[in-house]
Amino acid sequence: MSEPKTKPAEPPPDENLFAEGIKHAESGYKNAQDVIRFIDSKAGVIAGFTSVGLGVMMQGIKEFLCLNKDIQDSIVAILKLHPVCAVVLFTFCVLSIGLGIVCLICVVQCVTARAARMNSKLKHTMLFPFYDATKDLDSARLHFEKLERGLTHKEIADEYGVQLLNVGAILHQKMKFQRWATNAFLAQLVLISVSGALLFGFSYKFIIAPKMAHMTIPVATAPTTPAPPVGQ
Repeated sequence: MSEPKTKPAEPPPDENLFAEGIKHAESGYKNAQDVIRFIDSKAGVIAGFTSVGLGVMMQGIKEFLCLNKDIQDSIVAILKLHPVCAVVLFTFCVLSIGLGIVCLICVVQCVTARAARMNSKLKHTMLFPFYDATKDLDSARLHFEKLERGLTHKEIADEYGVQLLNVGAILHQKMKFQRWATNAFLAQLVLISVSGALLFGFSYKFIIAPKMAHMTIPVATAPTTPAPPVGQ
């Protein structure tokens, strides 16, 4: 008669809970790292588009400064005749350049590396071995030597808790500056578009249209045949 198969011994409930908790912490940590990488990539794209907008405005200023002195004087004289349009156009151009600079500053703040340490009960963690070798080498060595004897459940949980606090704070800072950079870029884009539309309308109404009104378009006429002499 065959002996009944014995079921494998199940780990204590606290072991299951600990393993599930560590697995959950690992998922949260990985998700935060993926989001941070995505934010940094998106910040680089925003910086590129903002630089293009700044380049457009700077090129417009350069083109005006490179114009002939007579043409510059003519443009200034026309703008003096319509001060409201001139002030609005100038204000929008200055604001768009300022917003572009603000956007780039926010992008730099977003991608700036930050120390992954907050005021916590652990000065060092093995999940992120970050320390100053000139000041904290001895304390870091003592902490990392715990691997020789093995880490307790509490020590592992403490490290994950501290690291999740750190990465959460870093993620918050990056998202804040990335949001500011996006809003500044959108505002810059709107101002550049409105400035371009105003410049085109102003140029057409006060420069192009008057010139077209005074242009004389030659009309082609059929050649006239001379009349035959009288008596023929």
